[in-house]
Amino acid sequence: MLEKHKKLILLGIIIIGFALRYYGALNCCVVWDERQDFISVREISLNLKHLHMPLVDTRPEGSPMAGNYLIRAGWYIFGDNLLGARLPFVIIGTLNILLIYFLAKMELGVMGALFAASLLATCQFNLTTSRIADNTNSAILFITIISLWLFYKALKNSDEKLFLINGIVIGIDFWFREDMLFLIPIYIIFLAVCPKFRFWLRNKNLWISFFISLLMALPLIYFSLDPAATRFGYIRDESIFGISLNGIGLYLGELILLAIKPFPKLFNYVAGSLDYENTMVNFALGILILISVIKSIRNRKPFIKMLLVCFLFYFLFFSFIRRNNIIQSFWALGSLDWSCISIIPGIILAAYMLEEFSKKQRRLSYFICGMLLIFMLIRALDITIYPLNGYFPRREYLLRNNYFISEADDILRKGNNEWGKDMLEKVYQATNKFPKYKKIAALKLARVLIKEARYNEAKMYLNYVFSQDSFNREAVMLRRELENKCFPTQ
Repeated sequence: MLEKHKKLILLGIIIIGFALRYYGALNCCVVWDERQDFISVREISLNLKHLHMPLVDTRPEGSPMAGNYLIRAGWYIFGDNLLGARLPFVIIGTLNILLIYFLAKMELGVMGALFAASLLATCQFNLTTSRIADNTNSAILFITIISLWLFYKALKNSDEKLFLINGIVIGIDFWFREDMLFLIPIYIIFLAVCPKFRFWLRNKNLWISFFISLLMALPLIYFSLDPAATRFGYIRDESIFGISLNGIGLYLGELILLAIKPFPKLFNYVAGSLDYENTMVNFALGILILISVIKSIRNRKPFIKMLLVCFLFYFLFFSFIRRNNIIQSFWALGSLDWSCISIIPGIILAAYMLEEFSKKQRRLSYFICGMLLIFMLIRALDITIYPLNGYFPRREYLLRNNYFISEADDILRKGNNEWGKDMLEKVYQATNKFPKYKKIAALKLARVLIKEARYNEAKMYLNYVFSQDSFNREAVMLRRELENKCFPTQ
């Protein structure tokens, strides 16, 4: 039955995943990385007379530019606006659902693959990061899945050419973010602990593929030596060895914060170290992944062992790396998104555990798996409709909205009304549960719309302000101005 309708079920999962990400892209206000990246994207010029295609951005940390070229492509194809910048990442985030299905299907079968696709489609962390123009997640997970597929396919089919292709894939992803190179020691460790495939460590094409990856990374290493953009020095200085909540925080961060909420000082410290700008995996999926990892430790299947090595490497490494300044340093290795690659093997291991459970307890598994997926879908819908609910603690993250509004003011003063209004509308839409910020955005939108003679739209925003504060002085003045425009005195 499942085999017969697998294509239809998979299509439904992909449609749900795309809808959540697309609506999230429409509904979410501008975030920190987008504001910074858009500056670098504006510097890209594809005009042959004024060709300028930088490999690293102009910020102090000198980040790789691959993600910014995706933003530029989005503006070219979908329009120069916030949604246009985000759509490439929405599409890639949706393709990841399809790719994880094929990766899981290699060894887990149809049911396990469908579980993996469902979990990724509704994963809170992946949803919130694939709805924005952020190269650190959608694109990196996309290439990670391809790399894991190529590597295991090469082992399974004894196809050495796939090693070389995988080397190029890892090298490409290095230009999105450098942590992709960690896959090289992960593959070496896996081959060393897996007797069935250990002989591959003597294969020259395997080592050539690693050399290709490093060779493709050399230009970025060269640029990092520039005193004005010392990328690796910046990361090194902002990161220190020390016990960190980074690994566990990505999976159980919500539960940790809820448990210490009665202790304000401890709560603020831990919330800062968990990095409130990045949302966490919801606790149900987090618990499921950690349980599945523990259960998989004794599993002898090579595919499961490869996923386990990949997960544990990232989990352990980023549990001993933290930010030097836990409040202000967002580019250090201690930020949550540096360990996000572990989500892919974690989800597949969780899907494998669910599949094994469904074979032993078919009726009970239908109920438990059904309730899990319903819970995750509800959470996914919540953060899609109310984007700030994806960031915990919300109140801390919300303070940044004042900066979003002031930046929109600057853009409006420069004459880019459509872009400025788009930013204000995102703040207005994202703050349904926080009337104070919604009111500020509504007033600014009303003022702009009155100047553009779009009176009915301006009236709608003013009506919202009056519903919250019937004696708001600025709203009263704008209403008088609106009435004079609509009904000028003779």
